[in-house]
Amino acid sequence: MTMDIKPDTKIIEFQSEFITLFPNLKIEFFTRPHEEGGTSWSKYMHFKRTKTLGEIGQVQGESTLEFTPQMTTGAFEQALWQKYALAVQVFRKSMGTYIESTKSDKWTLEEQNKDGYEASHNIMQMVYEQRTNED
Repeated sequence: MTMDIKPDTKIIEFQSEFITLFPNLKIEFFTRPHEEGGTSWSKYMHFKRTKTLGEIGQVQGESTLEFTPQMTTGAFEQALWQKYALAVQVFRKSMGTYIESTKSDKWTLEEQNKDGYEASHNIMQMVYEQRTNED
């Protein structure tokens, strides 16, 4: 898999491309990376999704980020930081919301995406089973 990294790519465009590849994950951009195993503080989040990768990182010229679904989430985040000074955090769907993947950075992108799918699509079954067990 590849993603084009260009200075004029807007955050929202990069996010859209990422969610196309991994529909149960999302990626957010921060002004600095999180500590290993730590959380990303929302006060460091880039809220203006119209900013470009060149404005928030060190993206000069066009290049291609190569990765596989078997790459760990932590390695993916590190690659963006080391190559482009883009501080990102992957989030996974879970029961109608997104949770930060810092505690599961050793999971692959594929595992994160699968878990997000299961947590989101099995929610109605889990609610039904809980109600049935309470009766």
